[in-house]
Amino acid sequence: MFVGTIITWGIGVPVYGMLYGAPEADAQMAAFAIWKKVKMMGVGAMIVGGLWGMISLSKVMMDAIRSSIDTFKGKAVDMSSLPRIERDMPMNYVGMMTLVLAIPLLVMFYNTLTVPLGLTFGHGLLVTVAAVVASLTIAFGCAAVASYLTGIVGSTLLPVSGITISGILLFGGMLFTVLMGQVDFSINSVHAASVAGATILFASIVALAASLSCDNMQDLKAGSMVGATPWKQQFMLLVGVVGGAIVVGPVLELLFQAYGFGDVIPRAGMDLTHTLKAPQATMMATMTQGLFSGGVDWTMIMIGAAIGIAIIVVDKSLKSQGSKNTLPVLAVAFGMYMPAAAILTFLLGGILAHYTTQKRESLPKAQQAASEQKGILYASGVIAGTAVMGVLIAIPLSQGYQMSEHLFTPLPKMLVEFAGIGVFGWLMYKIYQSGSERVTG
Repeated sequence: MFVGTIITWGIGVPVYGMLYGAPEADAQMAAFAIWKKVKMMGVGAMIVGGLWGMISLSKVMMDAIRSSIDTFKGKAVDMSSLPRIERDMPMNYVGMMTLVLAIPLLVMFYNTLTVPLGLTFGHGLLVTVAAVVASLTIAFGCAAVASYLTGIVGSTLLPVSGITISGILLFGGMLFTVLMGQVDFSINSVHAASVAGATILFASIVALAASLSCDNMQDLKAGSMVGATPWKQQFMLLVGVVGGAIVVGPVLELLFQAYGFGDVIPRAGMDLTHTLKAPQATMMATMTQGLFSGGVDWTMIMIGAAIGIAIIVVDKSLKSQGSKNTLPVLAVAFGMYMPAAAILTFLLGGILAHYTTQKRESLPKAQQAASEQKGILYASGVIAGTAVMGVLIAIPLSQGYQMSEHLFTPLPKMLVEFAGIGVFGWLMYKIYQSGSERVTG
């Protein structure tokens, strides 16, 4: 990820400024203005990375498809003959639930596409059914890819963005091709927004399929370690999805009212620099807008795609030489797109983990695993605490109460900044200490 940041900030921004000039602003603002254009290279690299991941895992995907087809043909193994810890939810149940859930998708796509575009009932129904079938088919493939990658890199580096963007280009390109002769997207902004909305709806389906398959794999791994029953875990995952759907709406509305998302704010006069950036959502919106309304810098995307291909070549070369160091294209692409400040925290965390592991090697073998587990738990607690505090702070902000103006205005700005750095440094030390010291008791 840090390599990606170097590509955009260390190479892309200066070269772009040298070739095309810098905006009329101070150096920092001019650099950020250029970066907003250059970061689109990350989109191109993500597209290449997502497609490369699907190509690399094509055999795995085909095996999964064959297994599902065999189940529906009655060739599946009788679940009662399997040990309890190997019993999954029957595929015929999964198929029935999929068909039931396709009905609300059909309604949403029909209302998003057919009604605004003014298509006839027959034509609109045909387009809607095709959109639902395409969504479920592509989402199935994305779920297979995400599940496999979860077993390799875990959930932290799961390339949902790359998978979703590749799906957006495929699905959006299909809609554009089908409707191109009937809708002039460059002139009719209402129709363009309608098709873009359907594409974003599709992107949500793909992103959720990939994310939930990741969650399912993590659950099954943990369940396997403790001897759980897989079909019960899968059923509770469905319960969790329903519960999450009920809870997440109000939480997102609270965050939106407190901060705003991207460049969209709920009230006039709010500070755009304090909005939640939502980079993946912004990227999906940008890609969709570019497909139907124009305005996307395709040159930057193509340059990023070329960089992505070069990174894949370098990564394959490193692996063929047996090097311990690799260069995953999606991680580099993520670093190319994300703000440098966000990537810096990943970098510091990686460095901290490296030295914590080195220090832990001096402990007795029996103590190393316990020490590592303690460090992971402490770091996980910091992550959870950050998330909880973010929601708690959002409550007064959503009501227009600016805590910084009332609590920290009397204090010198430099003092507040140094206090923040101090707390950050203390947390890093505590994580290092927890993950490298001998566990007693």
